Amino acid sequence: MAMLILIIIIALFSFVNANRMLANLSYLLTSDIQPEESGKDTINYIKNIFRLSQRSWMIGIRAIFFIVIAFLWLLNNILFLVATISLLLYLVSIQDLNFWDFVKRREKKSI
Repeated sequence: MAMLILIIIIALFSFVNANRMLANLSYLLTSDIQPEESGKDTINYIKNIFRLSQRSWMIGIRAIFFIVIAFLWLLNNILFLVATISLLLYLVSIQDLNFWDFVKRREKKSI
């Protein structure tokens, strides 16, 4: 039960952090940038804030995925194993690694 509470706290902290960064990003995008300040440094700073907010948001989403799986462990361990394997396949093939693009690039290199 303590693990579920810890994961919920991590998810909430990640979502709050992502919203904080997106509010900062919104402020930067709507502010009037002086001509001498505009340049690659400002654009890179905005890109980094956006990437950090995306990373924080995805950590929150993954924490929610694992909350569901940990809750399934309390209900039934067979259901837990099925959900864990399906979540793993989803994250590897679709979400994170773009596994199929990697396979296609590898096939093109071998031809």
